[in-house]
Amino acid sequence: MREQFTNPKLKRRGREYNEFIDEDTNEIVYVDKNKLTIYIYILYKDGTPIYVGKTTNIKSRIQQHKNIKRDFDSYRIAFEYDYEVTANITEKVLISFLKDLYPNLLNKSSITLCGEIIKLKRGNK
Repeated sequence: MREQFTNPKLKRRGREYNEFIDEDTNEIVYVDKNKLTIYIYILYKDGTPIYVGKTTNIKSRIQQHKNIKRDFDSYRIAFEYDYEVTANITEKVLISFLKDLYPNLLNKSSITLCGEIIKLKRGNK
């Protein structure tokens, strides 16, 4: 597994995953894209999927779910990607698929892929 970039003081700038803004200095910081992994994960309760999410910091995101007292007992990383557009499409399709099988899934069921497909056609991975 690749080393994961997890600096909470940096905010992603624009649509590119390798440009960040340092909140302290307000300077643009460039991060090696190879150090970023985008995870698609599923939260489960008693073996049933209850939520699908996407993050670059899985440990922090799972802790956030615990902090808001989301009722789950396990999670699984379903996919890992290097590109945001691919991860966005996968997340939306997975939510749509699971929502049909598990109506109690907490995600919204709408699926809008047009913008993501246009980005892929333009070469924005």
